[in-house]
Amino acid sequence: MYTVYRIDNIKTGRFYFGYTSNLKKRFSQHKSLIRNGGHGNSFISLDARYYGIDSFTFSEVAGSLTKKEAVALEYNLINGNRLNPKIYNYFIGDTTQRTYRNSDPPPEFIGRRTAHRNTVYDYN
Repeated sequence: MYTVYRIDNIKTGRFYFGYTSNLKKRFSQHKSLIRNGGHGNSFISLDARYYGIDSFTFSEVAGSLTKKEAVALEYNLINGNRLNPKIYNYFIGDTTQRTYRNSDPPPEFIGRRTAHRNTVYDYN
């Protein structure tokens, strides 16, 4: 089962969405990357250096999802906030961000992880 999660920076109001099959492990990975300044999202890394790890909160948005449901929900959350300047993973085309080819996924939407921490959604 999969979980969609959210990371919030309480100092800036910025936020990030992701999904995982192991929420506790993924939060631990994010915290370690933020603490060490090596988070794949350069904006999170910059805010961590300026505001510190304690400015970030981690929360579950939805759990007990299939992978397809989690990918679709993450997509919809990011796409629904694409005009919000506070979202960390909005920027399309940045290799350290999640990118999307279209604004609306078709019903046969399939998610696939690629190299460089980029998520690209293929439509088969």
